[in-house]
Amino acid sequence: MKQKLFLLLAVLFAGLNLSAQTATLSLGGFDNASVDNDSPKYDGTNFYNAPVIPTYTHSATQFIYTADELKDMTGGEISQLKFKFYGETTEDYTSNLKVYLQESDDAAFQKDESGSNYKWFAVDMTKPAAETTFSFSGTEIYYADGELTVDLSKSPYKYTGKNLVVTVVNEAEAFLDPSQGYIAFYNYDVKGARLATFASDKTDFAASMEADDLIKDSNENMVDEGLPVVQFTYEKKAEPQPTENKLTLGEFNNENMDEAWDGFALQNAPILFNYNHSGSQVLYLPEQLEALKGKDITSMTFALFNEDEYTTTDYSSRMKLYLQEVDTVAFDKKDGEYYWFSVDLTKPATEMNFTQDFTQAAMDGTDIHVTFDLKDKPFKYTGKTLLVTVVNDNDTDTPTDNSGLRFRWIKNQPKDDWRTFVYGNDKSDFASKMEKGTLLNVNGSEDKWKNAPAVQFTYAENKTVFSGGAGTEADPYLISSIEDLDQLNDSTNAHTTLDRYYKLTQDLTEAPYTKMIGMDDEKGIFLGHFDGAGHTVAVDLNYADKDDVALFRYVYGGSVKNLKVTGNVTGKANVAGAVGTLDSASVANITTDCNVTGEFYVGGVVGNVGNPSTLTDLVNYGSVTGQGFTAGIAGQVVSSTSVNPVGVKANRCVNYGAVTGKTNSIGGVFGYTGQSVGNLIENIANYAHVTGSRYRSGGLIGNPLFNDTIRSSVNFGTAEDKYLGGVFGNANPETIEQVYYNSQYMTPSAQYPNRMKKTSELVGDALKTEGSLFTDDNWLFADGLLPRVKANGEETSDRALLYASPVVFADEDDFSNVQNEFTVGTDNGVTWTSKNGNVTISDGKATPVALGEDVLTATLNGYSRTMNINVTSIPSGISNTTLAGAVVKGGNGGITLSLGSSSQVTVYTVAGQTVKSLNLAQGRHTLNLPAGIYIVKAGTSTARVAVK
Repeated sequence: MKQKLFLLLAVLFAGLNLSAQTATLSLGGFDNASVDNDSPKYDGTNFYNAPVIPTYTHSATQFIYTADELKDMTGGEISQLKFKFYGETTEDYTSNLKVYLQESDDAAFQKDESGSNYKWFAVDMTKPAAETTFSFSGTEIYYADGELTVDLSKSPYKYTGKNLVVTVVNEAEAFLDPSQGYIAFYNYDVKGARLATFASDKTDFAASMEADDLIKDSNENMVDEGLPVVQFTYEKKAEPQPTENKLTLGEFNNENMDEAWDGFALQNAPILFNYNHSGSQVLYLPEQLEALKGKDITSMTFALFNEDEYTTTDYSSRMKLYLQEVDTVAFDKKDGEYYWFSVDLTKPATEMNFTQDFTQAAMDGTDIHVTFDLKDKPFKYTGKTLLVTVVNDNDTDTPTDNSGLRFRWIKNQPKDDWRTFVYGNDKSDFASKMEKGTLLNVNGSEDKWKNAPAVQFTYAENKTVFSGGAGTEADPYLISSIEDLDQLNDSTNAHTTLDRYYKLTQDLTEAPYTKMIGMDDEKGIFLGHFDGAGHTVAVDLNYADKDDVALFRYVYGGSVKNLKVTGNVTGKANVAGAVGTLDSASVANITTDCNVTGEFYVGGVVGNVGNPSTLTDLVNYGSVTGQGFTAGIAGQVVSSTSVNPVGVKANRCVNYGAVTGKTNSIGGVFGYTGQSVGNLIENIANYAHVTGSRYRSGGLIGNPLFNDTIRSSVNFGTAEDKYLGGVFGNANPETIEQVYYNSQYMTPSAQYPNRMKKTSELVGDALKTEGSLFTDDNWLFADGLLPRVKANGEETSDRALLYASPVVFADEDDFSNVQNEFTVGTDNGVTWTSKNGNVTISDGKATPVALGEDVLTATLNGYSRTMNINVTSIPSGISNTTLAGAVVKGGNGGITLSLGSSSQVTVYTVAGQTVKSLNLAQGRHTLNLPAGIYIVKAGTSTARVAVK
């Protein structure tokens, strides 16, 4: 596993031994499995013989080792797997074996919607973790043990700590004849549906999965509770551990049972075990926590004991800990009543599954410790009163007999105010209580109920990281250098960014940043909140061998805002300019100016967005190219009820960069949106050219799905693909309000004619009609310009002005069929030229003078944009003859004009360049010119003439 140490951490932990340690982890009695001691093994004669079934030419198995079984291997790189088998055959055998590894939140196979069948775990069959040859000599293993070794040393699997799904696919030219004997793999019993097998002589596993992903209880595949014994070899680097100190308050280690909460009473802080649902709030005062000031709290432990053996055993619950500092030393009290502190129950500091055999603890005479681990996300204590909220929900919905359980406590003075309150209920949880009202019930009048539970804190020195800050919303980490970005990358790989805040303090553009945040870990997900503060990061990301290439590879549950990204981004797939994959996040005020190239889930700002997220004030100027799910802002916006019932909210997102896609779900702003929760998308706009070569592609959103609401949005951009819709490529959204596209800039076959508007219906404040959703809060309107989304202040930039300068065709024309004179926007110094000279441009007026395709280019202060047009007819008044009264002379002559009155005369080349511009009086005039074709404009008349 690649590890990058922060510059500062390298100093802090200099001299520590960080060398890798190779270790093995054996499950199911692997070390002792042998025919000599009659260890359990599968029936080797039939189709049920995980991980390999040699009695069929095609076989596969999937099995799950749980996170608890593999916890010692967390953070390590798996380099080898070994399985043991026993032979009772004299035949030789050879097959090709592929092994796939993946982690899952599920610890068992899940059933389908019918509830009658299990489902295989989905596997990308093109990406095995390892391939090997499985072979043995029958004579060598006859009545003997053998081992199947899978070598992953060339590409070790990085194990992060979840349940591990192992898929083994076996293909053989000839099966092992069961009539001549068999082999049998050793196994061990487990609970739950954790192993499934497939076997066939006709169909391989890939074809079976493609046809049907159900595990049927038949002769081809089954689900069982046994697992093959296994030995993992892994390499784990020794992580630098900061020095850990302890602060103990109260009777934490006191064996005097009198100094403990009465276990039968309601007040038994911080946890009530005799209720299905309980919650408590505890106050620890600044003078008690003086040693913690300025430190990182890494754990909190509460101590309790069971004084008898009558308390129910095998207790299990889900506990959540919430920490916050408050500016008081007591609970609020009004008119003799106390009130709970307000707590955001959606953001625990940590949570855990708690299980305990209370009777055994009583028999052993030992304390029971309830420890909340905060090492992955330490709480930075600044010195105020610490409010501790503990919420406990019994998983079994059956409370334990609490008569013998007692928490130790801090002995305070009777004059002290109440330091703890508790809540217990068998029907209603703590969140419901808090929602109904914050009034506290005071039960009993004994002074000891005013005390807080005894506690032991572990803490570490608050490391000075980044360029300053504490990582809180009020005091974010400051990022002022490339080294700070490296630290952010390292924190992301270590999964320690959850609910942390970061702020960029200056532009980082002197040298491009060449790393991706989260690049060293497949689960390197940014979970915090990044504020670019309007600054710019220059990047040069070229990772042709990787997926999800971006400044931020993945973002879940956080935010990125006020950031500009410049430079180049290139990758294999899933590429984005500022953020690669974004789930459950909030992104705001990002501007990118980069070229983006990838395959799927490609965006100028975001690759993938998941709920609950907000996208606001996003601007992309860079070109974006991908295979599918490609767009200027975000390639994919997915909202699922399994994540959060609130969909993505997108507001003021605008794309000025050319978008090119090759397959489907190509969009100017978003590529693919929707799924099971509706997203709210409003005030988005595309001004650029969009190219999509297949279906489900559109100028605004390529493939919006059912439950989305999309409103007050416009595609001002151009497109030439017949499959590409004006606004959507697949109009499934539930609600569409005031969403339009410029029909004169799109191919005539563009979809959804009810959303068409001509350019003249968009320029100025034409969209601000009565009842319009296009408001001054979100849009900037100006005479002669297209409306601009107010995004990150970029609406007044030169590039925004350039793209807002319209080409206004005659109402009967469009870009592919120009037959009449038209106007081009020249406000704010925008200039236009014609590449092929099929039109002449003067003072904002464009005149077709020759048939055929042409390219119009607009420029402003070094920026440029183009539009392809096709002149299909020359307007009346333009001919291949001279003007009335003008004579064309050959040789060294020129143009002779006879004017009936004084006139402004302008001569252009066919490329649109001005050759002469004169005010001529009435009469005859000769203009000497080299041989060539010229456009002559006299007054309101125009002619194309030839000089020979």
